[in-house]
Amino acid sequence: MRMKPVLSTCFLALMPMQATAQDEFGALEFVRACAVCHGIHGRGDAVASSLLSVPVPALTRIAARNDGNFPTEDIISIIDGRGTRGHGPMPVWGYEMQNDNMAVVGSEAADAIVRARIISIAEHLKSIQE
Repeated sequence: MRMKPVLSTCFLALMPMQATAQDEFGALEFVRACAVCHGIHGRGDAVASSLLSVPVPALTRIAARNDGNFPTEDIISIIDGRGTRGHGPMPVWGYEMQNDNMAVVGSEAADAIVRARIISIAEHLKSIQE
């Protein structure tokens, strides 16, 4: 599902973040890919989460569940989903984002773009830890 830029911008304005382009990009990617299930603030409280058969975790508590450490590489791997068994109902964003970019650029460039998008989401998640 693609969100219209105006709607994405409205959601983006509601999110607390530092005023850098990287932060804004990560927040926007989060809204596009994650907010429908995890909620606009990452608390697992989106309306769509009630339709799933498994609980949607609060993404603001990742560090708290890991003794105060944010496991960046693990989060990147989970978001990407390629090569991960038992991904559950979460989309394999690595493939989804790769498909988005393959029409524009070749496979190597698409992989680099996908990695940057996923890293930006992980960095955004790191910034919203409670």
